[in-house]
Formats: sequence, C-alpha cells, structure tokens
Amino acid sequence: MQLKKDVVPTFKWLIKLSDIKSFISLVLLVIMGLLQGAGIFIIVPLLSLLGIGNTSETGKLSKIKAVFNYVGLSINLQTILFVFFSFIFVHAYLKLYSAQLNSKIIQVYANTLRKRLHLAVLESNWIQITKSRSSDIIGVLSREVNQVAFGVSSIFQLISIVIILLVHVFIACFISLKFTLAILLGATLIFVMQRKLFSKAFATGKKVNYSMKELQNSLQELFQNIKQAKSMGANKQQAMIFDAISDEVYQTNQRMSREKSIADFSFEIASALLICFFLITIYFFKIEQVIDLLVLMYLFSRIFPGIKAFINQLNLLFSILPIVTDVKDKIIFLESNQEEVDSENITPTLNQNIQLKNISFSYPQKSIFKNIDLTIPSKQITVITGASGQGKSTLADLITGLHQPDQGEIMIDGKNLKTIGLQNWRKTISYMPQESFLLHDTIKANFLWALPDATEDEIWLALEIAEAKEFVSQLPDGIFTIVGDRGAKLSGGQRQRIALARALIRQPKLLILDEATNSLDEENETKIFDTIFKLQDTTVLIITHRKYLLDKANLAYILEKGVFKHYQNSIINS
Repeated sequence: MQLKKDVVPTFKWLIKLSDIKSFISLVLLVIMGLLQGAGIFIIVPLLSLLGIGNTSETGKLSKIKAVFNYVGLSINLQTILFVFFSFIFVHAYLKLYSAQLNSKIIQVYANTLRKRLHLAVLESNWIQITKSRSSDIIGVLSREVNQVAFGVSSIFQLISIVIILLVHVFIACFISLKFTLAILLGATLIFVMQRKLFSKAFATGKKVNYSMKELQNSLQELFQNIKQAKSMGANKQQAMIFDAISDEVYQTNQRMSREKSIADFSFEIASALLICFFLITIYFFKIEQVIDLLVLMYLFSRIFPGIKAFINQLNLLFSILPIVTDVKDKIIFLESNQEEVDSENITPTLNQNIQLKNISFSYPQKSIFKNIDLTIPSKQITVITGASGQGKSTLADLITGLHQPDQGEIMIDGKNLKTIGLQNWRKTISYMPQESFLLHDTIKANFLWALPDATEDEIWLALEIAEAKEFVSQLPDGIFTIVGDRGAKLSGGQRQRIALARALIRQPKLLILDEATNSLDEENETKIFDTIFKLQDTTVLIITHRKYLLDKANLAYILEKGVFKHYQNSIINS
C-alpha cells in the first residue's frame, strides 16, 4: 500500500508531461507489435511449404490462405518469403524511427524539466530557496533530471515489452487456448514471487539517491573550503569525511547490485521450472499438429525472455523512481512558492526616498525588527553599521523584496513596493555582496550578464568610472580576458572593482553594498569608496563594519538590538 502511495503520483506526473510525440511513439510500438505477430503467422504456411506438418486445407493454414486470397496473393515460396521479408523490413524501419523518436522525447523531457526547475528556482520566494541546500538543487539540475529521462525511457521500454508479449500470447491462444492459459498461470506465479523485489528496489533506490546527494554535498563543500583545508593542514580530516561518504555510496550500490543478482537467480530457477511445466503441459495436452507445436515452441522461446526483460525493466524503473519523485517534489515545491508576477511593466522613480514604515520581521527562531521606521534619502549615501547578527543584511533583503515584512510597508517615493512590483523595482537596483559573483568567462561576458545589450564602449566607460580601466587595458586580452572560477585569476581588489563596474553599467537608481569591501586591503577599499562617493545621481546604501565611513556619509545609522540610531556626525546632520 505504501509503495502504491509513493509510486502512483509519480507515474501520473510523468504522464502529464507527455505530448503528441509520446502518443505517436506509443502508436508505433503497437504497430511494431502487430507486425511482429503477423510475421509469426507467416511461419505457418512457410513450414507447410517446406513439408513440415499437415498440409491439409483445414485448420489454421486454411484461414491464413483465405487471408492471402482476400488480398490477391497466392501461397508459394516466393510470395511467402517476400511477405515475410516485407514485414521484417517495415518492422525494422519503424523500430529505427521509433528509437530515434524516443531518444528525442527523452532528451526533450530532460531539457524541459531542467529549464523548468531552473526557472522555478529563479522565481521562487527567497525564503524557500534558503531552505534547500544549493548542492541538492545542483544535483537535481545536473544529474537527477537525466535520471527522470532515463525513467521515461524505461516506461517506453516496458510498454514495448508488454505489447510484444500480448501479441505473442494472443497468437499462442489462437493456436491452443488451454495450453497458453496453463503457461500464463506459471508466468503469473513467477511475477508474484518477484513482486517483493520491486519494493526492495524502490527502497534501495531511495538509499542510493540519498548517498549520491551526500557525496555531491561533500564535493561542493570540499571545493568551497579547499584553500582553508590545505592552509590548516586538514587534509586527513577532509579525506576521512569524504571517504566515509564514498564508502556509503559503494555499499549502497553493492547492495543494489546484489539484489539484482538475486532477482536474476530467482528468475532463472523459476524459468527452468516454467519450462518443465511447458513440457509437461505439451505432454498432457497432446498437441499433435507439428506446425502448432513448432510455432508454440518459437512463441514461448520469445515469451520467456520477454517476461524476464519485463521484470528486470520493472525493477530498474522502481530503483530510479525515488529520484523521479525527488525531482517532482522539488519542482512542485518551488513552483508553489513563486513570487507574485508584476501586474504591469513600469519603471519606478527614486527621486525622494525609501521609507520603511512600522516594519516587523522575524526568522523562525529569532525576531530581527519590531515596529521600526527608517528613511533612506534618494541620490545620497546612507551608511548602516552595527555588530554582526543585528540584521543589517536582512534590511537589504527587505528593501530588495527578497524578504517580506511580517507587518508594515516599504514605500518608494510614497508608493507601496507591492504596488510597484518586485521585478520592476529590482530592475533599478544593483547589489554587491562581500563575495561578488563572477562567471568563469570573459570580463565582457560578466558585463553582459548584468546588461545583455551593453556595448564595448559602455563597458569601458563603466570600468573607467570604477577605476578599473587601467589594469583591464593592460591584460593580454583586455575585456576578453577569462577571469577564472569566481574571478580566481584576478586579485581581490581587481575582482571587486570589476564587480563595481558591472553594477554601475546598469545605471542603477539604488546601489547596495553589503559588506562589499570587507575582504579588501585599505588601499583598494579606499579606491572603491572614492569612486562611490563621486556618484551623484545614484542612491547608495552601504552596509559595513567600517565605522570611519559614518563621517563620510550623508546619513548614517548604527543598528543596535533592532533599533536604528542616527549617527550625529554624518554630513546631513552636521
């Protein structure tokens, strides 16, 4: 019952993803099964022409002859061989076309789901994104989506096997109904015996999926912290953590391989018993027609492997269904927590101020703000400082709309942020965190990420404003220089100046620097802020621990225990 509860919704979800091409593929599978069955029927007159069995005009041979006569063909060796080859040729061609179509369908599944999940992540509420480990989402996008496509492939293969088996069983029933029913009884017993293995395959698949996630998490953490680990001589500790997870993956995969081997062994034994049952049934039913006997033996030589392929494919499908379920749940969760779509496309103004009115906000286990009021004047520099954990970055998240206040409202030039629309508002913002994100690509590509239609002249102008033009022009490839993974080929100061230039090329109405210079030395930090203090038409919000900036700001606040206190020596108050 539990297995049904887990599996059925996943199957329904996969079916809903199907399109017209999936239906065409299913029709092709049916046609191929019928062609294969028709090809088997041709064996009867062929054997008769070769002098095997009773050549009288009675029984099945006469019915087949009637079909030939109906379509205007006579039964002779040339005709039989031509028709037989024609069936095989058409079947082979359809099989080739079907394989190519199925491959395309599977890749479309993977591509569609990958894009759908990526978009769901981008459009989901920030609070929901933070509940998921980034490595889990990366794993779904890079690995598990392909497993979903593989699951779709398994379903197609199952359908194909079932259709061919049904055709073979139908023909066998046409030759001897009692004999076929007796054999099907034995096959049913084998399936019932194997049924428990499906639950085991599903449970093991869950464990494999979990262990692979842990392995990917470990790898991501390793490469995020490898510099620190090597610097502290923590190689052995890191190796121990990774080895333990890798051993768990090994043991889980071994368990799955062992269960598959046991399933194959049990099926081989059951098949041997079924063959014995096949021979005993022939003896008791006393099938005297040689042609009937030969065709039945041919049919069941195809049915037995078909049953084995069906069970093996079903086991494989059940082993990857947990991964499919995980992808399904992840997509449904993210899509059910989407941010509201803006009702209209407008460009908001920021000519007066940003006001936070009676704002309260709490995380699940901690209250951050309670009934606060705060004003950030436009086209001026506002600095906010305070101890760690007071809520400085949370303030930035509220202003950008990543977090929604529990109560109160955020006003932009007197208009509620909800009325303006989050996407409309964010188009006017540039945000620089402490560790600026740089693509492992050229400097130009990094600028195009921020402003897709930026020209080279605009890029160089932004670099000049950010005091980065000189060092970029001295690089061997200029703006076509590859910056490396997260800008590893550049110094810290160079990375931040390029990040600042990228932020400025958008000509933002609001520039937020969230501890953006904490990792820089005094010289580079001074250059960055000298550039920022020259900006005239941009509202700048600086979140920092550097208290010396308080005296340079137009307006400054010190955040203590959820309360914003005016710093009296700031320019606007002096």
